Amino acid sequence: MVFFVCLLPLALYCLFLAWINGSRRAWVVSGGWDFAGILCAVSGLLLAGGPAILTGLSEDWRAFWIGMFPGRPWARLGTDSPTHAYLLLGIAYIGLVVLLAGLTLWRRRYTTVLYNLDAEAFEAVLAQVMQGLGLSWVRSGNLICWQPRVASESNAEVKRKNPSSVLAETAIQLSPALPPSELTAESVAVRDLDHLAAVTQTLRVELNPSLHYACLHWSTVHGWPRQTIEEELNRCRVQLHAQENPLGFWLLVVATLFILGLFIGMSTVLILTISTNRG
Repeated sequence: MVFFVCLLPLALYCLFLAWINGSRRAWVVSGGWDFAGILCAVSGLLLAGGPAILTGLSEDWRAFWIGMFPGRPWARLGTDSPTHAYLLLGIAYIGLVVLLAGLTLWRRRYTTVLYNLDAEAFEAVLAQVMQGLGLSWVRSGNLICWQPRVASESNAEVKRKNPSSVLAETAIQLSPALPPSELTAESVAVRDLDHLAAVTQTLRVELNPSLHYACLHWSTVHGWPRQTIEEELNRCRVQLHAQENPLGFWLLVVATLFILGLFIGMSTVLILTISTNRG
């Protein structure tokens, strides 16, 4: 029973990921929903596998988990003093799981996940989106910072007096026009310290080209410019998708192995049960 409960959600989750990575568009998912999917995938391990391991030292509990506990299960389990300790341990375990899951879900509100994307196309589209929105931005490695519009207007006079500041601003605004392969930290000019002090919004981009996956870490849950950029990325999902993504095939293979393991396990349990009843 525990074996079935643990593997079935994992198999379904792998099938879902295989479908996403085999589609003809990229997928933009909020961090909360992405982690909720992971929780569903490991729900069997958390709700059945963990308690089964914690209570594995008790003979009665082992018989209960494999479905061979005689009579009414809770009649004897509730009167056994060591079992009370296991019950308290189980309550503490479930409370810890719920607490950690809730905290992670709360923190994942600041992230956006993209599946089945081409890394170079994503770099180019993201830069074009920021340029189209008229954002004043600085990029250093995986970190992107935006300057508020009010601060940008107040610094207009400073830029007229400082030619180097104008050159830096021009380089920043022209950087999205570069090919995706050249969109690196070296291709983006860094502004003066006074200009950097006015930056309030940031975005950290984590790209994994081999898995065709990206995770965007925002500084805010809602508001400018996150919502607008996410809407634009959603509109460009066809342009962002990976032309060749073998990950979908391998996830399908893993899901098939999980399902095959479930079939073999359930068949074995059924055969053993029938043999025991006949004997």
